[in-house]
Amino acid sequence: MRKNIWIPVVLILSLFLFSTSCRQAIYSKKITNSTSCLLEIVYKRGQVFYATDPDTDLVDLYVFTSAGQPIYDQSGNTVSSTLLKTGQLVNVSYDGYILETYPRQLSGISAITIEGCKSNRVDFLITQISGMFPSTKPADNNNWDIIFKGDDFLKDNEKRIMEYILKENWIGSQVTVIPQEESIAGKGQISVNISNLTDNSADLEIIVDAGIEGSAPLIRDLHATLTDGTWHAR
Repeated sequence: MRKNIWIPVVLILSLFLFSTSCRQAIYSKKITNSTSCLLEIVYKRGQVFYATDPDTDLVDLYVFTSAGQPIYDQSGNTVSSTLLKTGQLVNVSYDGYILETYPRQLSGISAITIEGCKSNRVDFLITQISGMFPSTKPADNNNWDIIFKGDDFLKDNEKRIMEYILKENWIGSQVTVIPQEESIAGKGQISVNISNLTDNSADLEIIVDAGIEGSAPLIRDLHATLTDGTWHAR
C-alpha cells in the first residue's frame, strides 16, 4: 500500500517541476549585442538612406531604412521620418552586426537619433546633374564620364559615392568619375566646374555633352548658397 501512496506524490511533483520550467522559458530574456554608429546621410531615396562615416575619407557606403524605426531629435523627442534629410548626422543603434555587402547594411536597427547637420553636397550635385535631362536618366548615351574642374566641392570619396548612386539611378548606364581628366571617346561627358567656393556659396557650370555628332552640349550656370545646412541653386 505504501508504494501505491508514493505514485500520486511523484506525479504531482513532476507536474509542478514541469510547469515551473515552462514559466521560466516563457519569461526568460534573450541577451543580444547592441551598439551605435554615427553616420552622415549623403543621399535619400524614399525611406532608404545612404550614408558615410563622417570621420574618415574611406569610400565606405552604408544603407539603412527608416521604415518602422523610432526616430529621435537632438532633444530625445520622437519625430517623423520626414525630418531625416541629406547632410544630417545620425546615430544609428543596431545589434552590432554589419552585412559585408556594398553598400554595407546595419543589422537589427532599433533607433535612429539626429545628432547634427553638415551639408548635402552629394545629393545637391546629383539633383543638379539629373535635372539636366528630360527624364529620370540620360536617353542619348549609356556611358558617361563625370569630370570635376576648379574648386574641390566634393572629396574624392564623395565623388565615388556619387558615381555609385548615379549608376543605381540610371539603370543600365555606366558612370565613371574622372577628376581633372579628359573623357574617353564614345562616351557622354558631364563637366562640373566649381568656382568662387566659400563656406556658404559657390558658382557652378555644368556642361552635358552626349557625345553624339550634331547634338549641341547643354550648359547650365548657377549660383549655389548654403542655408540651414542645405545647398540651394538659383
